[in-house]
Amino acid sequence: MIVAKVYSADNNETLKWVQHNLYSRLMPNLFQRPRERFLRAARLLEAEPSFVNTLEKIILFDHRILQDAHDIIAARYRYLKDDFGQMLLFCNLSQEDRYSRDWSQWFHKEVDIMLATMCSEQA
Repeated sequence: MIVAKVYSADNNETLKWVQHNLYSRLMPNLFQRPRERFLRAARLLEAEPSFVNTLEKIILFDHRILQDAHDIIAARYRYLKDDFGQMLLFCNLSQEDRYSRDWSQWFHKEVDIMLATMCSEQA
């Protein structure tokens, strides 16, 4: 992830670095989850085109292909959810741990929304 200011109030460096540090753990979901869904559908439909076999063999990919998509999702999260570094009362987590938990959960939900949208548009 490129740590940079994307919009005028994008100043929460702690949140940006939490997102950066989780990049290698979260990023593969942008490839793996659509891949798994496609393969599951192909098996269900008993479709066996040649690219299905190729797709089954792909387990690694160049993360740079989807880096822009990840970074846009990360910037959108900051725009919608940034608390500008405000500490929460009665929260036992450190700020970094809270950011890590919340960003990870939100990222996974966004991938789910993208998958649902892709499927509904194709119907």
